[in-house]
Amino acid sequence: MNIASLFGLYTRPNPTPRDYLLGMEFELEDVSDEVDTPEYYEVHGDGSLRNGAEYVFIEPLAGEHVISAIEVMEEFMDEHDFEVSERTSTHIHINMSDAGSTAALCSTMFALVYMIEPAIFRAADENRKWCGYCQPLSDMPQQRVLDLMSEDTGSFRNGVYGESASDRYFGLNMRSLSRHGTIEFRYFPGWVDKDTTISWVNLVTEIRAAAEAIGSVSNMLSLGASAVSLRGILQEVMKTSYSMISDRMEDSEIERRAAHLSAILASSDVPLAVTTTRLASITAGSSMDKFIAAQYGISLSSDGRKAMILAEIVRDGGLSPDLVSDLESVISTTSESDFFDLFRSTINDARSRDL
Repeated sequence: MNIASLFGLYTRPNPTPRDYLLGMEFELEDVSDEVDTPEYYEVHGDGSLRNGAEYVFIEPLAGEHVISAIEVMEEFMDEHDFEVSERTSTHIHINMSDAGSTAALCSTMFALVYMIEPAIFRAADENRKWCGYCQPLSDMPQQRVLDLMSEDTGSFRNGVYGESASDRYFGLNMRSLSRHGTIEFRYFPGWVDKDTTISWVNLVTEIRAAAEAIGSVSNMLSLGASAVSLRGILQEVMKTSYSMISDRMEDSEIERRAAHLSAILASSDVPLAVTTTRLASITAGSSMDKFIAAQYGISLSSDGRKAMILAEIVRDGGLSPDLVSDLESVISTTSESDFFDLFRSTINDARSRDL
């Protein structure tokens, strides 16, 4: 089902299959009431800014019209002494209400951004993740992550809405689908310059193009299991923006995040009530690879990565806290004492970050 039908929105076609309609929002501070509004824009108030305003596209734009609007903003910035601070940011909405934008495509985009998000923060502004309005997707509750990757349209809708309006404050705002038929990218800081802003636009549009090329969450996770494979398709599709993130992506990070998403999907297939029985059935001395495969369907090669993925599963609720001691007792009776120590310290670190 396409997004427009799912949320009762008007279908808004893109000019061409890869020429996506965009909305942009530029937040500025120290804005005088006497300042004229530039072409392409309208002004919205924003209480999170100091004497600030948000300059927003009057209507969605695509292609050269986006470039023209950015050039107008550059001239506007040159003419006035506005303030750009850690409170200001730039948001880009990409149209997902065209006939070809399905829930499956949005889920695939979500999974892709989840896997490469650390590189996006590094390329845009890593300080954005601490501002409260641009949380990393790794901070999203596990159930919502699961819903956003679900093939069931009801679950997907639940994931889009989240629990409250504040659930839009992630770097990738999926809640915007329900109101505007867009996915909003909130990673970018306040105005820098024209070329930087255009590079952000290219990144957003090519992320959608990459998701279209990959086709599904399952394909995305298969590619993510081998960072080299994912890099190959991103380099092919993201011809303009890949260079922005390529050196900022860490292969181990991509593979770990893909494994984490796979673990979340796998956990949805096994009721938590069954978990104790599954743990009890694992005999002492069995290898950790077999243990993880039996529990989550994940095969990981290094003990460090096993520890991190298990820690994330426990921290995010994939394994209920009362089962942690059972889990540790099974692991401790194996011959892999070094792994047990690493797992225990990683769990402690994960818990301390949540306090």
